Amino acid sequence: YFVRDWSLTGPFTRPKDGSGLCPPIVDLPMLLVVIVCTILSNPLTHFVVYLVPLAECLNFFMGTAMRAAYCAPTNAQSWFIFEFWGQLHTWMWNLVALVLVTFVAWVLGSLPICWRKRAGLDGGAPLGLYLQSFRAATTRILVVLALIIFVLGVSMGSELYDDTRLHTANQTRRDFCRDFVLHHGRHPAMPPQAPRCGDMRVDAHGHWTPWWHDHMFDIYRRNATAGVHANVTAHDQSATARLLSGRKRQKAESVLIEILGLPFALQRHFAGSSLFVSLCLVMSVMFGISFVLTPIFKGLFIFCLSLAGPTAVLFFSASFIQYRIFGPLTGQYYARILALGPFDQETYSSFHMWCLVLAFFLMVFFHPVHFASHYFYTRCLRLAYFDNGRDVTWKQLQENPYCPLVILTGTVTDWKRPGDEEGISEISISSLHTGSSKTGFVETPPWRSVAKCTAIAAAATDAFILGMLDRMRYRFWLEFLNLRMGDYILFERFRNPCVRWCQKRRPMCVARRESFVFYEFPLVVLGGTAYLVWILASFISHSSHEDDCEFAHSLYVFSSYMVMAIIFLSFISHSS
Repeated sequence: YFVRDWSLTGPFTRPKDGSGLCPPIVDLPMLLVVIVCTILSNPLTHFVVYLVPLAECLNFFMGTAMRAAYCAPTNAQSWFIFEFWGQLHTWMWNLVALVLVTFVAWVLGSLPICWRKRAGLDGGAPLGLYLQSFRAATTRILVVLALIIFVLGVSMGSELYDDTRLHTANQTRRDFCRDFVLHHGRHPAMPPQAPRCGDMRVDAHGHWTPWWHDHMFDIYRRNATAGVHANVTAHDQSATARLLSGRKRQKAESVLIEILGLPFALQRHFAGSSLFVSLCLVMSVMFGISFVLTPIFKGLFIFCLSLAGPTAVLFFSASFIQYRIFGPLTGQYYARILALGPFDQETYSSFHMWCLVLAFFLMVFFHPVHFASHYFYTRCLRLAYFDNGRDVTWKQLQENPYCPLVILTGTVTDWKRPGDEEGISEISISSLHTGSSKTGFVETPPWRSVAKCTAIAAAATDAFILGMLDRMRYRFWLEFLNLRMGDYILFERFRNPCVRWCQKRRPMCVARRESFVFYEFPLVVLGGTAYLVWILASFISHSSHEDDCEFAHSLYVFSSYMVMAIIFLSFISHSS
C-alpha cells in the first residue's frame, strides 16, 4: 500500500477509485522523499536547535580558558588554565554533587515508608513517586553535564597534542601564539578583529580583560624584547611551580582532565580540527577487536556496531564545539584532511543567524516535521483501505448501523506505573472508550480520526524496538533515524480548564483535532522564553564592552536555570 501496483491501470493513469490524486508512478519517488526527510529531520533539529546554541554558550563560558590554554607556555599551565579559568572546575564539583544527590534520592526512594499513602490526602501521590521523578531528572542533567565535560576535554586534548603546522600562518602552535600575543590578540596573517566577551575573563580586580594580557604570557613579550625564541626558561618553570603549588588539593581533578587528552598524546599526528581521523581510528580498533573476539564473546561485533552511531554523534559534536572555540584563534579547517571549511568570523555569524531562523521554524512546526512518517503511513492506509480514500471519525463509525462496534488494539510505550518492570502496555480503541485495565479507560473523543488510530495500531517499528529491543543503543537508532510510525494521542482523564473554556466559547477550535496546544502551552512559553534569552545572550556576547559581557553572562545563567527547571517540572507534572 506504500507503492500501488500499476499492472492493471498503467503507471501514468490517474486513479478514479479514491486511491490517490496522482498516478502510481509518483508513489515510489514520494516514498523516498518522505524517508529521506524523516531521517534528516532529527539530526537537523538536534544540530540547529541544540548543538549550535550549546556551542555558543560553551564558547562564552569556556572559550577564553581553552584559547588561553592553547597558547600557554607549558602543558602544565595549559591544563591549569583549562580547568580554573572557565567554569569547568565548578561544573566538575556540580557533577560530584549531582551524583551524591541522585544516590541519596535512590536510597530514600527504596525505603518502604516513602511509598505509604499519605494520610489526609485523598489520592495524593506517595513521597517515593516524587523521589523517583526527582532522580530521573537529576540523572539526565548529570549525564548531559558529564558529556559536556568529556567533549571539552577531548577537544582540548586534540588541540594541545596536535603538532601539525597551522595553515593560516605556516607556523607551529608556539610560534603562532607568540605572534598572536605580541600583536595584542591579532596574528599578522589573519584579519584584525576586536576582542569579544568570549576572549575576555574577569581579572583579580573584577574587570573583563583579554586573556593575552595575563602575566602568564609575559614569556612571549620578554623573549621578544630579548630577541630570542619563546622557550621555557628555569625562571618560567619555577613560576609555574609556584602557580600550581596552591592547587595541590585539585591534583586528582587535573589528572582526570589530562586523561581525556591522553589518546591524542599517543597519536599526535592524527589529532586535528575535525577529529575525523581520530574517530576512524577508534572505530577501526573497536571493530577489529570485536570481530576477532566474536567467536569467544557471542554478539560482541553486533554490540560494537550498534555503538558506532552514538560514538560518531559524540565525536561530531566534539568536533563542532572544537571548531567554534578554537576557530577564532587559529582559523582552522573544519575538516583538515579535505581542507574544507576554514573558520571565518563573519561567515560563521551568518551561519549562526540562519541556524536560529531554521531552529525557530523547526520548533514551531515540530510535530508535522518529526511525525511525517506517521502522516504518510496514515495517508497510505486511508487511501488503500477506506472507502474512496475518505477518513471517518469514531462518531461517524458509531452511527453507522453496519459497523456498530469496531475495536482496534495498540501499544503504549514508555509508560509504566511505579513498580512495573516493563514500559509497554496494550490498549484498545473503540468508538466508546480508549485504554486498558492497566492504564484505565477514558471516553474516546468523537472527532478522533479512525485512520490515525489504524496507523497507531499498526505502528510496528515503535512496538518492536521499544517493546522487544528496549536497549539504549537501539533506542538511539530509532530516535536518530526518526522512523516512528506511531503518534501521541490525548488521554484526558480530566479535561484541561483551558480546553473546557475554549470548547464552551469556540467549539470548533477543539472539535476537529487533538488539542495538544493547551497542554503544551506552559512548555512552549517557558521553553520559548529560555531559548529567546539564550539567543539574546549569544548576540550580546559579541560585544567588547564590560557591561555587555556581564549582562550576557547573567542571561546565559538565567536561561540555563530555566532549562533545568523545565526538565524538573516535566518529571513531576503528573505525579499527583
